[in-house]
Amino acid sequence: MRAGEEILRRSIASTSDGRVRARLRVELAELVRGHDDAAARDELDQAAREGGATPALASAALSLARAMSPGDRVVFIGSLARVEGKTPVPTLMSALADAQLHADRPREAALTWLGLARDERVAVYHRRAAARRAVGLANRLEPAEARDALTVAAGLVSGKSRQTLLQRARALPGEAPPGEARDGEPAARDRTELPTAAKPPHRAPPVRARSKPTRAPAGPAAVLERALVEARAGHANRARRLGEEAIRLSAAGTELTARVGALDTALREGGFMKDALRVRRTHLEAFESDSARVALRALAEEADAAGLPALAADWRADAGAARGATPVAARAPSTPAEYYLAAQRLLARDGAGAAPKLVLGLLDKALAGHPGADAALALSETIAAKISAGNGAGEVAARQSAALDLLRAAHAAEFEPTRRARLGRRLAEMLESRGDAIGAVAVLESALGEAAPGEGERVRAERARLLRALGRSRELAAALEKDAGALAGDARLAVLAEHATLLDVAGEAEKALDVRLMALAEFPGAAPVLDEARRRLEATGRVGESLALAIAALDHTTDAERRGRLLRDVATLTERAGTS
Repeated sequence: MRAGEEILRRSIASTSDGRVRARLRVELAELVRGHDDAAARDELDQAAREGGATPALASAALSLARAMSPGDRVVFIGSLARVEGKTPVPTLMSALADAQLHADRPREAALTWLGLARDERVAVYHRRAAARRAVGLANRLEPAEARDALTVAAGLVSGKSRQTLLQRARALPGEAPPGEARDGEPAARDRTELPTAAKPPHRAPPVRARSKPTRAPAGPAAVLERALVEARAGHANRARRLGEEAIRLSAAGTELTARVGALDTALREGGFMKDALRVRRTHLEAFESDSARVALRALAEEADAAGLPALAADWRADAGAARGATPVAARAPSTPAEYYLAAQRLLARDGAGAAPKLVLGLLDKALAGHPGADAALALSETIAAKISAGNGAGEVAARQSAALDLLRAAHAAEFEPTRRARLGRRLAEMLESRGDAIGAVAVLESALGEAAPGEGERVRAERARLLRALGRSRELAAALEKDAGALAGDARLAVLAEHATLLDVAGEAEKALDVRLMALAEFPGAAPVLDEARRRLEATGRVGESLALAIAALDHTTDAERRGRLLRDVATLTERAGTS
């Protein structure tokens, strides 16, 4: 992993393109986040400044932010979401608003969603979703801000929903901005204006219905001209439909052929070969069948050359040729999911007659990296067991060895943290069952190195158990020393106590005393640690320190019998200290 980091750092240093540098920094952040979250955050910040908030950056940032507190998440995501001159990424802005809401800052969350809803550079469905979230917090905003949220949300919907939002906005206290007094009506007049006398009702004269002048439909030539304009504007589909309509309404002749040729040329120059060929096919409908058949075959050849085999087959059939089955070349799989799909197709096609080694060869490349990886692993184990079924006395050993190889391959190829940790535990259990406890410890060590801070308590306990069973006291002491820094509460006390005991057994009594004193600083009343520490202090003539530990433990001891012993010890040690 360190080698991968160095390669990425050198690539970043040698690249001048900001977008490429940003993408490489995101990949580097994914590598370093397992052991240095601060460095990962710095890389993502730099990636945002160099290439903007891309979807890949947003995904990596949200994954890193899950382990942060709401306040830290607000600061981190806010620094990435708001980049000057860049279009905001809706997922980042929404995550920022969620973090602000979790940090008990509802007004800031509502204003963040409101800003996203107002940004016309963002897709409409993202703006509508943001507006709904802002309206949901309207009751926690000032009336003017709530009215803004309701008005923006109303501008993004229609029908009854729009009317309801506008009614809610009008019902809020305070004066609405001009133009918002009534939907579709002018703003209210100034309330200081004097009332005018009522005028008698005026009946408007009846309006006679006027007959609308009928517009003559455009002729085929005009429609073809419109089609030519649409083709030059890049609207190929509309140009083709207009051209086909005009061709079918026109009489065959040199003028029609010239206009169709102009439309065909415009479509080809725009890169719309398929639409150009379809216009030519429609033009051939106006010719006699014998003369059209030869031109249709030539058009089919042109469609084949343009990479349109389906059109070519249809037009050959129209020209009288027998329709043959179009061979479809199977595309070679290139991703784990495609290899898994190829193995399933092979099993479905051949059934019990499928070559198991061929299927297993496909599944070996599908053990990780896609949603069906667990199913692929289970299927691989089943097929490997069938292959090993004919080995007689060595069948069980061969099946276990094949399963172990498959599990090793899946664990090595998997990069998704949750599944990799799960595979690591399974691999350690299988290695232990086969008598390779040292290999199991190595796998657990690797899993702990990849675990996020605060995780891995179960793996630590399993590693300590294996080291105890192996009798590796020195390695166990080193492991417990590391574990103590990652644990808290009773689990930390138990690890410190065992670490001190191992140091005692190794003849390092003073180091064991230092560990016990560290534990007593956090847990003053811990009986086993306290007794051993006081015994060592009194044996080395440090009566005053033993007395201080006993006095500190009194405040944290509730058992009557033990409290009595501590009081007697305090009295005895006080006398000894006074005598000395």
